[in-house]
Amino acid sequence: MKKLNRKSLKKISGELGIELNLPLPVGICLGNLISLCPPNSHCRADERCYPDIAGPCINGQCPAGYSCRSGECVR
Repeated sequence: MKKLNRKSLKKISGELGIELNLPLPVGICLGNLISLCPPNSHCRADERCYPDIAGPCINGQCPAGYSCRSGECVR
């Protein structure tokens, strides 16, 4: 089975008409009280951990909540 990377997911979601607004979660957290987030990630309101750096900017654009700095999408 072929492993899906972010580029493949964006292509598939584009074909389905789905927009990926956030990077893929990397863990869970319970509010901001008990954080089980790995290093270099943060807890969001949906109680999931998201990476602090989402990857490279694509045409100067980043997922929701991230800014393009030095070619990378940073929280």
